[in-house]
Amino acid sequence: AAAGDGDSIIFAPGLAGATIELSSPELLIDKNLTITGPNPPVTVDGNGGRVFWVGGGAIGVDLIRVSVTGGDDAHGGGIRVFGGAHLTFEEARIFNNTASFGGGIQVRKGSSANLNGVEISGNTLALHGGGLFVEGTVNLTNVTISGNSADNGAAIFLSSGSNSFDPFSSVANLYNVTMAGHGPAAIQTEEFGFGTATVNMTNTILAGEEPVCDVTGGGTIASQGHNIGTDASCNLTGTGDQPSTDPLMGSLFINTPGLSATHAIGPDSPAFNTGDDSVCPETDQRLVFRVDYAPCDIGACETEDSVPTASPKVAASPTATATSTATATTTATAVPTGTASPTAAPRLVEWGDNDCLNGFKPQDALMLIALFAQLETVFPTAPGCPAIGTPFNFGVWGRVTCSGDLLADAFAILWTLVEVQYERPEPDCPLVGQLVDVS
Repeated sequence: AAAGDGDSIIFAPGLAGATIELSSPELLIDKNLTITGPNPPVTVDGNGGRVFWVGGGAIGVDLIRVSVTGGDDAHGGGIRVFGGAHLTFEEARIFNNTASFGGGIQVRKGSSANLNGVEISGNTLALHGGGLFVEGTVNLTNVTISGNSADNGAAIFLSSGSNSFDPFSSVANLYNVTMAGHGPAAIQTEEFGFGTATVNMTNTILAGEEPVCDVTGGGTIASQGHNIGTDASCNLTGTGDQPSTDPLMGSLFINTPGLSATHAIGPDSPAFNTGDDSVCPETDQRLVFRVDYAPCDIGACETEDSVPTASPKVAASPTATATSTATATTTATAVPTGTASPTAAPRLVEWGDNDCLNGFKPQDALMLIALFAQLETVFPTAPGCPAIGTPFNFGVWGRVTCSGDLLADAFAILWTLVEVQYERPEPDCPLVGQLVDVS
């Protein structure tokens, strides 16, 4: 039966991680509706046509754990929000879509969108707004925008009204957003005389080719503080801003326990513990509680290599189906401090993360094995990793505090990740992701 106004649609748990390919383009949503996917999210593939058209007046649509890919249309390849509608898009990905205006999402004048815990990546188009094309209002919280492409505004493009009969303004508010992997002018604004185009940002990482931001066509990029930019083009003059600074991020990767990809940082990053706690969201993009690692980090992904103020935990999804994985843990198991000074705070790290690719446990293990076997060219995932045995961060890189044998440690990580405990060379090692003391 067709859904009625105000209804909720819940995908079956058995569709967790599945892809549904549309047989005909475009799913029109023209009423108040909540659509909730399983955990991990279900993906809807547009099969060469736009995936969702959200419009039909002042309606509100919630898409939760429903990822969008394979869309193609002139306006809003993945999602188009139109006609005064409001979209809430959470805990999902919008990736590999194509359009002329808004490869990932297009938000037209008078419409709005809130994105929370979202990855926007790999979207392409010929003209404006590879990730987002905005004529209305968008609020982005814990969002990673990475590797999109466009002639103008590869990540975000904002526009204003061009005639007195139809004036409008556009606004993008960025809270703990990470933006990376774009060509010049990743954020671009243009004003056409009848309205304004404004980007406000706080606790946000702006990385890319110079210039990262372009307001030569009119518009305003305003910092509310605690942002990092790889050049000086984004008007970073607020409290705690760090212009012309390399954020030292990892590659785009689904870092556990995330449902979407992020760029992880480590303790050596200028984004580490330098965010504004007064405005930090409760969780990061992966639903890891930031309060456990105060002060919070800048960007969408909170590093867990800091000393937590409480046992690190993951926010529960109210309708998510519990899954058993090797890397996800909801509470940390205490480990004796051993040689730690009685007055010194313990230095806790997640077992399996060797602090070269922060949060990238499988790659860390592969790099250990590749370096031992002198196969660096086979696994070029971490060209900046030090040589095995080099002093690095919490000790010697390659040692994960379970075994004195570095190679055995590396294999133990892989064995644990694939849950082959009966073959593990280190049966007494903790689970990957479990906190251990390396004081």
